Amino acid sequence: MIPWNGQNYMYDLWNADQILESAMQNSVTWYFQALDQQSSLSSIKEYVKEIGYGNQLIDGDISSYWINSALKISPVEQVEMLTKLYYNQFGFAPENVKAVKDSIRLYSMDEGILSGKTGTEEIDGLNTSGWFIGYVERDSHTYFFATNIQSDKLASGPLATELTFSILSDLNLWNSYQEWGADSSSFFSGKIHLYNLRNIQKTKRIFCQSNTAADIHSGKSTRTNVLRVIETLYKAVRTTWKKF
Repeated sequence: MIPWNGQNYMYDLWNADQILESAMQNSVTWYFQALDQQSSLSSIKEYVKEIGYGNQLIDGDISSYWINSALKISPVEQVEMLTKLYYNQFGFAPENVKAVKDSIRLYSMDEGILSGKTGTEEIDGLNTSGWFIGYVERDSHTYFFATNIQSDKLASGPLATELTFSILSDLNLWNSYQEWGADSSSFFSGKIHLYNLRNIQKTKRIFCQSNTAADIHSGKSTRTNVLRVIETLYKAVRTTWKKF
């Protein structure tokens, strides 16, 4: 646990002591900044290079190098990194990997387990990029995904989440959804909310590397990357998949 520093933040849920699970669930920036303070910027640079995270560009100070910075990563790279973390190919202590997995678990239901984490890039008060990455564990398979949307002002992690759930539903991988956010103290149940996707989805294309979408439905593939691009009012909506 990391004690709250007493600063009054815009989200009430940030104004309290935090553990990893609560910090992940509510995207508590100060918690992760406090963790970084226990290290050094030079050691962080070395580790980012060692694991090959994205473009490996670290600038700014230790509290901001990962916030709206030069450090970039693609959806494909996110899936690769998440896969390595899931199978602990980085050689972390097993209990630490378990702690991270537990902290991003969103649903545990009869149809399986879904884990994920959102992210929103804000520039000058405008939401310019939204992320939702994670995985679905069901039917003895693990499906990894990373969705990124970009816009001049309308992108966000929650919207990337809803787009992801619409794709999960289309692929018959997950059909339950709950909406949450840093400004809400509890989850609430409901059907998939699609933000009127019928009105904004003008074109829908599915690109598959090595396998077809039909192979995913039939379970023929044990390792598949699927890139789905939705041309909407956004500059790009990209979802990358991998099945094990």
